[in-house]
Amino acid sequence: MVGSFGCGSSGGGSTPAATQGYLELGFVDSPTKGFQQINLNVVSVRFNPSTNPNISDSDPNWYTIPAPPGAGAAGELALDLTKITANVQMFNTAATAAQVYFQVELQLDPTTPGTVIPSCGGGGIEGCASYPITMPNGTNLRATTTSGIPVAAFGLTPVVLDITPGTIVPPSSPGGAYAMNNPTIAVVTPNHLMANITGTVNFTGGAPLSGQTINAELTGTNQIIASAPLLISSSGTSASIFLQLPANSPPSGTTYDIYVSGGTATTGSVSGLNLVPGQQVSETFSLQAKGSFNNVSGTIVDGPSNSAISGAVVDLLQPPNNNASANCTTTPLSCVVIMTTSTDEQGNYLLASVPFGTYAIRASNTGNTEQIQSLTVNANTPACGGQTGTCNITLPGVLISGTVQIDTAPPVGTNQLVTVLAEQTGTNVLEGVSQAVIRAGATTGAFTIEVPSGMGNVDLIATSQDAYLGVGTPYSGHTIGVAANINPSPSSGPAPTPLLKMTCAGHGTIVGQAKNPDANTLVYISKVDPVTNLPVQLVASNVGPPNDGSGQPNPNAAQFSVCVPPDSYQVQRFEYSQPTGGASATATPMGTPVTLAVPAPSATSSPCPSVCISGGCPGVCNGTQLPNSL
Repeated sequence: MVGSFGCGSSGGGSTPAATQGYLELGFVDSPTKGFQQINLNVVSVRFNPSTNPNISDSDPNWYTIPAPPGAGAAGELALDLTKITANVQMFNTAATAAQVYFQVELQLDPTTPGTVIPSCGGGGIEGCASYPITMPNGTNLRATTTSGIPVAAFGLTPVVLDITPGTIVPPSSPGGAYAMNNPTIAVVTPNHLMANITGTVNFTGGAPLSGQTINAELTGTNQIIASAPLLISSSGTSASIFLQLPANSPPSGTTYDIYVSGGTATTGSVSGLNLVPGQQVSETFSLQAKGSFNNVSGTIVDGPSNSAISGAVVDLLQPPNNNASANCTTTPLSCVVIMTTSTDEQGNYLLASVPFGTYAIRASNTGNTEQIQSLTVNANTPACGGQTGTCNITLPGVLISGTVQIDTAPPVGTNQLVTVLAEQTGTNVLEGVSQAVIRAGATTGAFTIEVPSGMGNVDLIATSQDAYLGVGTPYSGHTIGVAANINPSPSSGPAPTPLLKMTCAGHGTIVGQAKNPDANTLVYISKVDPVTNLPVQLVASNVGPPNDGSGQPNPNAAQFSVCVPPDSYQVQRFEYSQPTGGASATATPMGTPVTLAVPAPSATSSPCPSVCISGGCPGVCNGTQLPNSL
């Protein structure tokens, strides 16, 4: 989740800037067993200086931190509690009155506060399907902190809320809503989860206009984790930096790129800061207070079709201060993404107000080969890869055509949708996405998927989009079709025409444990291609950490749980390594894979967990336990 810097709002009207400070807000979870996902739709978080825990919701002294821009179509953050057991998810940073706050209130969507996806084995309720939740005691969760949350003028105060979902009661009949009866929130001390970035920004040439921010993103990516405003000094020619960031425990830590941007000043960056909880790192930036700027624009085009690509990602890469000689065109992971955008429906993009300098521009899209070109921005027309005026980029790709097959045709008046994914062979690195439609009365459908050219062989995965009681589910009710080690561009012979077969199966869950896991332990579930006898990676699962977000023992410690349809799988432990020195992250297999069969649930007439009907509908699913720890 992008932790954006936004603007808070006060129920009591505007506050003079001289009395403002900032709150940086994040979330952690105290876990509940038996769920694949627990999703809450967060509208905002409010703070009140009153010591009265029963202060009215209409009190004019509430200060609101809204969901960050771009959080969702409804202006809400979809927060999955199962993903933040011991990892802080940043929410937003906003201006608020400089004072001490004693009341905190988490506001959820009053109409649709969230959903849950239970694991299989829940006693008569179908698992791996999505259910709405109700909150009988209301969708506003309030906490009182006796010590208060002090916000200093021109200062930034980090706050982490621990959300405890409490007792989640299943519906009395299939298809009903789960009741979240007694959820709570609490303010926790985040030192065991967070690291601090401090330092100074010195401006030359005067004082910049307002708008500068400090931004942190996972190294080598454009994924912003948190942003905060610079705390400008009274002279205006310098600013203080303070930003608190989630960090994994040693020895791995979490690696970040940091950059300062915005307003009228130039941009500065550092790369590859590896942080662990409790660590404090100080950085100094020297920037021009009033830089010169120009816009960069162009069109991104698909090579095979020569058509514009909508939604392609365009990144601006800058050599960081701690590696100023880095060549962003040839070694992009050594550089920092300081600006990003995406193309519109006509394939056009705009990077507005780029400071004069030398950069690289990178265009990417799932299914195409990433392209990087050098870019010079000055008072004249920007120059990019031999072009002047506009920076147009064509993304190469190669097409694979094949067929998906199910065992029973969809009923009259319905279609079966199938998603086809392409991964780099032997990895779970996504390289292409397509869709096939199987019409009523038919059992096959054609697909064409585009993958990057020159990347080597790919594995293909087909998953059906099934439903439970007429509502679409996030997990397939058919077995997963796989085809391993497909060469998209053979030097001789015919082009590949893979066939991906699926059969009606229902749902299932694999549960197990890992020995002495850490934050970088993953469990991969693979399925063997019956044609090549090679495994295809389907999904990766994190393993429960020893402690939860509040530092208490985690009831799900060392455990993992994955929804998969009944079939035979390979389960293997991997250890993930942080990217360093411009190198990509890697996942290293540990030990040998374990073969495990997930049995099909007994057939039943009703209810049916999926639209597939083959010799009796699959009944309510069960969990399958891995016999030994990985």
